[in-house]
Amino acid sequence: MVSRLSGSEGFAGFTFLSGCLERMKAGDLFPDAWRAALRSFHGSKLSDRDKGVLETIADILGGSDYESQLHALELNITLLEQNLKEALAEKNTGGKLYRSLGVLLGIGAAIFML
Repeated sequence: MVSRLSGSEGFAGFTFLSGCLERMKAGDLFPDAWRAALRSFHGSKLSDRDKGVLETIADILGGSDYESQLHALELNITLLEQNLKEALAEKNTGGKLYRSLGVLLGIGAAIFML
């Protein structure tokens, strides 16, 4: 599964998948390889909260029956969607703030030059 995901175009930005695969080929168990690869994954747009949610996948996959795994993964999807909504709301609020500050600073600079 990790091999297919790491080679998929839809997951190209998640380079930790290839790191996980390399660690598994080196003999690490999936949970350890997943966590280590995710922790070393830098330069992404994933927040620490997102990484925390993704890290729990190591405990979910292979840890229980099929139905329980699906239920737990659906919960993770819900948590990630909630994180996305919060991030978008924060972006919109912060973007307006910075635009307003830019305009105010420009007006202030114009007044100062007069």
